Amino acid sequence: MSRSRQRIEKAVTDLFWSLWSEMGVSGVVRRHGGAVIDPEPLIVTSPAVFALDPRLRDQVYGWCVANAGWLSMSRVQSLSEALDERAEVAFAGLSATLKAHAQVRWPIRQNVGPWKRVPEVSPLRLPIERPALLRFRLRALCGVGARADVLTALLAEHDTWLRASGLAEDGYSKRNVARILSELTAAGIARSRRERNALTFKLVDPETLLRIVQGANLSFPSWNPIFGLVLEGLSLSAIESKAEAARRVEAHSTRERLSELAIRLSMEPPPPTRGAKDAWGTTIAWITEVLEALANGSSAVM
Repeated sequence: MSRSRQRIEKAVTDLFWSLWSEMGVSGVVRRHGGAVIDPEPLIVTSPAVFALDPRLRDQVYGWCVANAGWLSMSRVQSLSEALDERAEVAFAGLSATLKAHAQVRWPIRQNVGPWKRVPEVSPLRLPIERPALLRFRLRALCGVGARADVLTALLAEHDTWLRASGLAEDGYSKRNVARILSELTAAGIARSRRERNALTFKLVDPETLLRIVQGANLSFPSWNPIFGLVLEGLSLSAIESKAEAARRVEAHSTRERLSELAIRLSMEPPPPTRGAKDAWGTTIAWITEVLEALANGSSAVM
């Protein structure tokens, strides 16, 4: 295994251990205490990492058994369906095991069965008081579902007027999000204005809500594109043994997807690969640095 692949796999496992430790599993290092964690994207992406650390798999399974009631299953299903084939199949194995052995209504995928070995689990308390678990405090206040997550999105961008279509990118239908925004506006919690042909929304008093849910001085990372970077990095590092020509082609297509994710995160994109002799090497170096910064909490997107 190359040094680049080792670095990527270590960065990915460090990132996921830190996030899950913040969520209450038995971990050692927590580096993301000031970043609001989004549980559903974390859960649907985590199984793609289980092969790197079986203990993480067992801990995540135990957390899901204990805390499924805090999750939006409709959002879990929507986000899992947006994964690439490999990651979706990995998640389907976790989901099928939970459905079969924990009597939890998790979404299932045909032709993917439960794990052969079901982890032994210990009761886990959700440390909802931790700053990074702001989403759970809003769910305790508003109920599990789109309303709490719409409020989270409005808090995250409280200086910006937001469209319902943008808020609906996180796993909820545009119609449901628009209805909630309309209700929040009618209640005086949000206000709206028309920009061109669309309504935009903003909280009336975000500071008060931030005080209620203890959300001051927190960052709100965009976890969907962040986990997209993780999956792309793992896939790219896995082809290190292929012929140089094949790696070059794969690096170019991966670079296009990485650039789209970087734009969503307001990051500098990876170096151009068209015509580059060592396209794979420059792309793998870029994603390695990005993932290591995410893992140690120093990334600007956090």
